[in-house]
Amino acid sequence: TSQRITVIELITRCVKHIFRTFLQAVELSTLSTAISHFLNCFLSSALPTTPRPPPALPPSHRKSRRRRARGPGGAGEGPAWASLTPRGLWRAIISEAQSYFHYSLQGENADSTVELYQLQKVTLLREICIKTGVQVQLREYSFDSRHKPLFTENDILSISPLVKQLRPQASDGVRTLQAARTQLQQ
Repeated sequence: TSQRITVIELITRCVKHIFRTFLQAVELSTLSTAISHFLNCFLSSALPTTPRPPPALPPSHRKSRRRRARGPGGAGEGPAWASLTPRGLWRAIISEAQSYFHYSLQGENADSTVELYQLQKVTLLREICIKTGVQVQLREYSFDSRHKPLFTENDILSISPLVKQLRPQASDGVRTLQAARTQLQQ
């Protein structure tokens, strides 16, 4: 009912804020893998798996010298977004809800939150996709599967920027109004 709608809106706005920050650290070549990892951390019941980024191009001689000079831990750790965990994401969502909206969100993961507030995961997915511009493949998602990740990099079809307009105008209506004003003045 109204509490459910409010909680869905609150969660999706918090996730949108976190997602924007998350995307800033993602390279274009690993975008679909990173988004699928984020959605898995947000909605999946499966145990977190370490995502594997697509194979990189062979490094040039110059880059390999730089990597050796940096020492261990510089290049082999993987991208920063891969360290996101479901527990860490839900802690950030709860923290964001408390600090930004002054609301104490209950639940420590997707399953407990969905059960507590009687939400549906597909509704959360739809709202997140609408608010972030992510387009996922149309298929039957098994939200209760605990054996494999819910989303793969192939499930992310595209991401498009969302542009808000302050005053949308209908061009036909504007022309009709101007023509009517002209007729009145004559």
